[in-house]
Amino acid sequence: MSALDEDAPYEALWEALGQLEDARAALHDRLRAARFAFSTTQAVEERRGRLLAYEAVPVAAGVVRPTRGLRSRRDHNNNNDSNNDDDDGVSWVVDPLPGPEGGEGEDGSAMDPICYFSAAPSEELRDCQRLFRQVLEDVVVVDRAQKAVLRIAANLPVANPGDGNDEDKKPPIPK
Repeated sequence: MSALDEDAPYEALWEALGQLEDARAALHDRLRAARFAFSTTQAVEERRGRLLAYEAVPVAAGVVRPTRGLRSRRDHNNNNDSNNDDDDGVSWVVDPLPGPEGGEGEDGSAMDPICYFSAAPSEELRDCQRLFRQVLEDVVVVDRAQKAVLRIAANLPVANPGDGNDEDKKPPIPK
């Protein structure tokens, strides 16, 4: 085996780590942008005479619900090893959430909570909502990138210098 062949798994690990770092940076940037957009939108809405706060919604507790959420999905093609961790073969997806009794839209999804603040939500409010939905998507991307790094790292050969045995050993998967 040549030195280039021996370095290939490590190169793949470095590439996956770079993708994870990029995904985390994108999540951080999007979350910061969404929070800034919310603060700005809150100020704009207050100038228009609208209070933009959850406590300002005059409805019974539990009526306002999120319209999107993270849901785990098990990948059946990854379950060939009985010693898998609980997270192996599980991926996250962003799905619409069902609405409460009587609070559903025509398609059965939850009534858009933005409509509790205004019958005609401003463009700023819609953009803010869109940014927070994209944050959820970025969380899924980070999770997938992290799992890719762990999968590659688990298959790296590791020599134990203490026993003089140069056989390839797999490192334990961190929990």
